[in-house]
Amino acid sequence: MCLQTTKIFLPTKSETRRGDRAYKFLKYQTFKLTFDKNFKPLTQFSNVKELLTAFTDAIQAHHEVFELARILHRDISVGSIVIEKNGGGILVDWDLSESTLGRNESTIAEHTGTWQFISYRLVAPRKVDEPMPIPTKEDDLESFWHVLFWVAMRHAEHGQPISEIKSIMKNVYDNRQYTEAGISCPETKYDKLLNPLTVRKQIFASRPLETILEEFQQIISSRYQLHERDKEAFLKWHQQVLEGSPKATESEVWDKLDSIIKQNKRFRYLQSRCALSLCLKDDWALQLCRNVCDTTTEAEWKIGGTNKYRPELLNSQQYSR
Repeated sequence: MCLQTTKIFLPTKSETRRGDRAYKFLKYQTFKLTFDKNFKPLTQFSNVKELLTAFTDAIQAHHEVFELARILHRDISVGSIVIEKNGGGILVDWDLSESTLGRNESTIAEHTGTWQFISYRLVAPRKVDEPMPIPTKEDDLESFWHVLFWVAMRHAEHGQPISEIKSIMKNVYDNRQYTEAGISCPETKYDKLLNPLTVRKQIFASRPLETILEEFQQIISSRYQLHERDKEAFLKWHQQVLEGSPKATESEVWDKLDSIIKQNKRFRYLQSRCALSLCLKDDWALQLCRNVCDTTTEAEWKIGGTNKYRPELLNSQQYSR
């Protein structure tokens, strides 16, 4: 084990609340651990079952670290999930992790993470005087979805040609915009995340892979449809439904809540099931992955479970920090 020092530069402007800081570098010290086990990259999964098992293990590690220690990873990427010999997954690359304890209005935000997989909220276009958003657990979870979708498009069996894969890699994940306010991603990333047909259009051969991608996307994208200022009203409606129909099943509660939502234009495209998971279930991502993996039969795992080697993609950018 050895000590590593990392510095992160903060571009500051004198008129902003970060401009009067004495130091423009944040200095971190991390310990590098060397494992005596052999791992392989996530992209070298033997089959889809191994891919989703490793992905679920990484989700579990992220959930437990946050719930027990309130630590955010902040660099979820295709390189931060590795596969063990037994097919399990390990979440690595914690050098940019940060405790969320003691955060307040003076907390400094900075761009961290691997560009292709940073959540849209953190790299969306901003105004010149608009401060950077502070990373949250939902940002890390959105990064998990981008990782799985990125890997699935490049390595899983689906119905899209190479030209479409390259287009997604470039226009959704690789492209950057430079303005006076700083670097940002194009709106195509937002559009891909919010489009309910994004996953279905790819025609993935594996049902469990498609299910996790689609349901994960539906839940995490609801954060852009249900703003913080609206959550109180939404949860109040939920409570009213529960009080008015105390014996209603979960699906009946969703139906009643959806009827209320449709009457409000601001929530027109919001699904109550997804919004409730995001607002009320801290472990929704872990439970989703577990439920799909546990209910998939061996016969289903074999359908569309191959890692497709696509040499045409080797010349295209994979990922960069």
